[in-house]
Amino acid sequence: MTGDPVRARQLRKSLQTILDRSNDPALREMAGEVLSGRLSLRDAANVPAYGEAMRTGMQQGLRAYEAMSESERRGAEEEGRRQFDAVRSELDEEARERSRSEGGSGNRPGKHNGRGWSL
Repeated sequence: MTGDPVRARQLRKSLQTILDRSNDPALREMAGEVLSGRLSLRDAANVPAYGEAMRTGMQQGLRAYEAMSESERRGAEEEGRRQFDAVRSELDEEARERSRSEGGSGNRPGKHNGRGWSL
């Protein structure tokens, strides 16, 4: 979905929320198609029904943002940063867990020193 693992995870979570909670059948279908890998988000935007549903949702979000006070906007931005940091921490912890489960403590020597090999 994206080259940034944090943003990719956030996007997947957002699509899952749309799939689980949206009242718009076209948005739910689009989210399911993208999450399943049958359709990229870029391709989904080019499907007329999905593109229109996404535009409508973005317009509603923009209107809601514009209706916020300055302090509400700052609060929303801070919440976004907290969520971003939480996802980054989640990914870092998953990487540490993988490293531990694969025996990658970094303190142990390798199983083979490379001597005795020839090509």
